[in-house]
Amino acid sequence: MKCNFKHGGVKKVERRFILAPSHHHSLEIAMYYNHLSRKERYQIFVLLQAGKNKKEIAQLLNRHPSTISREIKRNSKPNQAYQAHDAVTLARKRRKNSGNGKPIESSVWRQV
Repeated sequence: MKCNFKHGGVKKVERRFILAPSHHHSLEIAMYYNHLSRKERYQIFVLLQAGKNKKEIAQLLNRHPSTISREIKRNSKPNQAYQAHDAVTLARKRRKNSGNGKPIESSVWRQV
């Protein structure tokens, strides 16, 4: 489990578990992943400004290169360079607007 220290205390970083289908029909692989933190998004910004490429950034942050690539693609404004503040805002907004956890009304269930 990854932890970040803040003001002398321990701050837990959310860790999610998913079952990912494997290439074998009868197997599912358990995978854990952590969302990028605000600090990591600012680190990505600074490292990009310093001329580091996505692979180098991934190695420095101990993340997979595709994680860094997706982060930059998803959380950059169109036709603009990656900005950490914008990335944090966009990621937070996307998560807030996700459809997870919304109850289904009984009238909808009756139609099913």
